[in-house]
Amino acid sequence: LKRVLRMALAVRSDEATGERLLYQDNEYSHLVDALPYFDAEAGSAEMSAKVKALIEHEMSSFEPRDYLASWPAPAPIFEGRQVLLAEMQRLGQKRPMHKLDMGRYKVEPPAGVQAEDPAIWSSTVRNAQAQLEQSHLRGMNIELLNKYGSKSWYRHVVDCTRVENALTTEVTNLRRQNEDLNKKRKLDQISTGNDLRRLNVEWNEYLQKNGPLEQAVAMLTSDVLRVRNVAKSRKLDTTKLDEGVLSEAAVSI
Repeated sequence: LKRVLRMALAVRSDEATGERLLYQDNEYSHLVDALPYFDAEAGSAEMSAKVKALIEHEMSSFEPRDYLASWPAPAPIFEGRQVLLAEMQRLGQKRPMHKLDMGRYKVEPPAGVQAEDPAIWSSTVRNAQAQLEQSHLRGMNIELLNKYGSKSWYRHVVDCTRVENALTTEVTNLRRQNEDLNKKRKLDQISTGNDLRRLNVEWNEYLQKNGPLEQAVAMLTSDVLRVRNVAKSRKLDTTKLDEGVLSEAAVSI
């Protein structure tokens, strides 16, 4: 009775929303009927051991299926971006990232045979010019930092504080919604639990009432058979007995 009622409540809830829930993709999901706020026996040691044994038995022969088979493939987000696409492929293949080449930041004159190669000298000069320009940019950045750094940092702190307040408000709202949802679930399950208790009591009362009724029916059936046998032995008409009316002859027996 409890299982039937719970399954009916689950089906009624899904029909009310008009949506197929994610858990319904699991096979035999309709057999799950737990009410954690009502089923007190779920936390007992005996029930925990039984559940653990069932899980271990199931896992011994469990074969995972493709849980994403019924879902559409995600849209490519790095299409046309070869650098990002190559990096995602590297992560997917679990290959180590290439180390940064620090040689380009060194300014050293060619030595040995390379000192006779004009092309290598040209490359070295270009590298030295790039490093000189980089030093010039670093100096400019230091000057800008000294002039605007404190104000920029203050504005950055203000922006971070604003973002923090917005995220804190969002987290507070989500926690409140989560708490409200859990309260609603608890109240719904307690209400359902009260219905289960009431129906269980009614079921037990019907069982208790049906016991004496079944005994009385058995006694009446025995009496009817006895009356039929006596009527047949005296060659009396039993058609009225079949219609539920006793003849005077049968009553006098």
